Amino acid sequence: MNIFNQVSQFFRLNSGAYLSLVIVPQIISIAINIPILQAQELPPSTVISESEPDTETISQNFDLMPLAIYVGDRTVNPGTFVRGAEDGEKAIDFDKWLIAYDDVIKALKFNTTPLDNGKVELRSPGLALQIDLNELAIDDQLGMALSVEQIRELLGVPVEFDIEEYAIILNPDWLGKNLPQTNIRSNQRQLNLEGLPRISAPPITLSIIGQEANISGSGNQIDDYTGELVGIGTLFGGSWYLNIDQEDLTDRQTWKLNELQYMRQTPTTDYIIGDQETLWPEGSSTYTGFTAIRRFGFAPPITSSGGNEGFNPEQRLNSSRLQRDIRGRAEPGTLVQLVNSISKRVLAEQLVDSSGIYRFEDVTTVSSSLRGSPSANNYKLRLYPDGRLSADPEIREAEFFSLPGQLSRGTAALLISGGFERSQNSETFFGTMEDEMQGGVLYRWGATDNITLGTGLFYDQQLKGMGEVFFQPGNLPLKITATAMLNSDERADNKRSNIRYDLNVRFKPKQGIDFEFDKDDLSERFRANWDLSPDVRLSLNSNNNAQDARIRWRLFPGLTTNVGWDVGEKVLVGGLDVSSSFGNLLFRNNIDIDEDQNVNWNLFSRYQNLTLRHRMRKQRWDTDLEYFFLKSKSLYDYNHSLFLNLEMDQNDNNSSDRLATVGWRYKPRSQVGDRFADWIFDIGYGIGTEGSGLQASITTAKIPGLYVTAKYQNISMSNNSSRFSLQISSSAFLSSSVSFGKSRFERLRTEGGLVLIPFLDKNGNDRKDRGEKIYTKGLEDETAEFLFLINDQDVRRFSSYSPDLRKNGIFVRLPPDTYRFELDPIGIPLGLKSNQLVSAVEVKAGSYTPIYIPLTTAYALLGVVLDDAGNPVGGLRVEAIPRSGEGAKILSITNGAGIYYLESLGPGEYDLLIDGVPAQPQSIRFDETSEVFTEIDLLYREPADRD
Repeated sequence: MNIFNQVSQFFRLNSGAYLSLVIVPQIISIAINIPILQAQELPPSTVISESEPDTETISQNFDLMPLAIYVGDRTVNPGTFVRGAEDGEKAIDFDKWLIAYDDVIKALKFNTTPLDNGKVELRSPGLALQIDLNELAIDDQLGMALSVEQIRELLGVPVEFDIEEYAIILNPDWLGKNLPQTNIRSNQRQLNLEGLPRISAPPITLSIIGQEANISGSGNQIDDYTGELVGIGTLFGGSWYLNIDQEDLTDRQTWKLNELQYMRQTPTTDYIIGDQETLWPEGSSTYTGFTAIRRFGFAPPITSSGGNEGFNPEQRLNSSRLQRDIRGRAEPGTLVQLVNSISKRVLAEQLVDSSGIYRFEDVTTVSSSLRGSPSANNYKLRLYPDGRLSADPEIREAEFFSLPGQLSRGTAALLISGGFERSQNSETFFGTMEDEMQGGVLYRWGATDNITLGTGLFYDQQLKGMGEVFFQPGNLPLKITATAMLNSDERADNKRSNIRYDLNVRFKPKQGIDFEFDKDDLSERFRANWDLSPDVRLSLNSNNNAQDARIRWRLFPGLTTNVGWDVGEKVLVGGLDVSSSFGNLLFRNNIDIDEDQNVNWNLFSRYQNLTLRHRMRKQRWDTDLEYFFLKSKSLYDYNHSLFLNLEMDQNDNNSSDRLATVGWRYKPRSQVGDRFADWIFDIGYGIGTEGSGLQASITTAKIPGLYVTAKYQNISMSNNSSRFSLQISSSAFLSSSVSFGKSRFERLRTEGGLVLIPFLDKNGNDRKDRGEKIYTKGLEDETAEFLFLINDQDVRRFSSYSPDLRKNGIFVRLPPDTYRFELDPIGIPLGLKSNQLVSAVEVKAGSYTPIYIPLTTAYALLGVVLDDAGNPVGGLRVEAIPRSGEGAKILSITNGAGIYYLESLGPGEYDLLIDGVPAQPQSIRFDETSEVFTEIDLLYREPADRD
């Protein structure tokens, strides 16, 4: 039985006086209500708003009653007052009982938002609605109050009175249901970096200087001795890049400058000096000059380049996001949620008012990943009738498509460029500049949310005018891109028109149907796909040279066939895909017949340790059989394998070249972050139509700063001459997150990153001193993803690339910008703490900004505070104060069971105080011999002079 029922039964007086005892943890409240009126007179008055007509009926015989409030079977308020009456068995006029508005709001976990129309929007985990506070009663003791009837009618929440528990029980229909997540996060949130400690990128760096050498020859003679020298670094907030082509490594006179570029990129402005790509069509491939791009109202895509990409003007004119308004109609009172189709996260919600219209403004419909590829943000709309999230919602699609080049309404971009064509065919290292200058201006403007217009004027041996149109209507799945260029003085020997144009139209009326049309001044192409069902697709393709129609049919899982007709050749084309598994046997098989009636065949099969690959294309086929000596059940956990390779090439004279090779391969898994094994051996012996001989290759990354591959063979499918080659990749000042290979480290031309360096700060000075080791113990790749936050998101969500854990730090690839970096204390390994929590970090292309994260040992002290009688005491302040005077004191308040918990205590001695009085024991010391968690019960003696 609830404590209030016991107290009420015991203290009810025959005279009508009412003594109530309200017991809340750590609080005892006694209320005495002795009426001075006669029994037939009314108790203290209750003022009801004009919308409640029967004031006397509601008020008569109602007193303040102490009781609890339950939500379901859970106590949410152990003690409060309501105005009502009961006869010892049941409630009297229960519908008219009044419960304080604040008590109801807190019990049902409503968030309240005042509205301009005078109403209040209530939002709980399971319900959203608007109410008019003028409809509520005003009680002179409860304040604003809801009647039980209003709770049932306005809120739709069933209410009961349990006289045994002496409690009001609220039973909302969303209890126990798996409700949708409503953690709404604004897409337009602006990060505040003001006042944060700032970590600047290095002003001048030489991040990489790499040398590649390729030596090859036959017999004992070297035929080729070529190389390439690359340098990348940071300079004045931008990146510099140097590439030298070494035609003959032994003769510097043959070395030529392949590319030299300085690039500074910011969210609003880009500056490029040196060799670069032109924006205008048919521009010089060796253009050297100056280009500036200014963006108004938007930022470029967050890109991480791959390959040997440098400056890409078209990409820097794109917007990182497109914004639109999403609107529609629904019944008033409907809760409409905008949900990301992939993450299922609720981005925004709106309660439809009497107009019946909902509207979400400036929704980001297209954004770019760190890989630089724009992607559509597809949304769904969930419509909950009457705001009840426990009901099944109506789902409406809100799908949008990406259109590179399109800008949001009111945004714009301006490009200005000027320079010369640089010839690399001269005998000089730098080459020669042409006398005639090139360059131009381009302006692109978001006219509306649907239309982006561009216009430009360029000079490249002749004056060229250019116009652009990017069109994507908001309510139609249509995308149109058109570019036209007018040449002022077409050369006489060129019969092409003075107008160059390129038109692309794509129409996707619904899921499974897609049409695309391309046309320029030389050719045209048409493509159509129609998914007749999930298993059947019809495709049509047409261009200037060929037309064909195909139907692809998945007969059943693992078996798909496609058959088509080539209109030009008047032949059947098609193929068959088969894939399945039976126990330990896995196979995939693809056979295709092209328009020339050539059979192309690809087969892969695996049975336990044995794999088979077969490839046949036109007149050539290649078969590999390999047996792996596995160290575990994983196919990738091996060091050794034996292989057999068969090759054949059919000649035009009906003869063929054949070669069979059997050998041994050794390739251990890399134990370090660069993914390179220390040694890789590949040794085999071949027998073929040209004879027999040895084939061997050795690759090693064992030598610091070098990656070496050596190959030798004296037999091949076409000859039996001896050939050898040696490839050497060397690097100095190599950033530890960059692997060998030109395509891998050249990404630093347009991106940079952070190198996170946790270290054990033994002397606690927050600086990495000599002898203090980098600490990555316990920081696995997965842990690092959630330990470090960038712009309030964990690294994995913010970046397309996982953190790269190395022996000398954790590397995170990022484009140039200023970021909010935060260390989540919850993710710090047990027994450690750090003062380096939040900072603003600058990232520049060409280098990694180091962030040193000092880690100091952290101890925790916990236990129970007891009085002289050995009883736990709650509500006391327990403090640990460093005796050294350095560092802040650590504070804890004991709970009802007297338990305290002091964490993040560093090494040293601490004084222990309870409410300012020395505890027993009075101090504690932590050192390297201490346990991470120490449990000590503290004795508290209250001072005699304390009340």
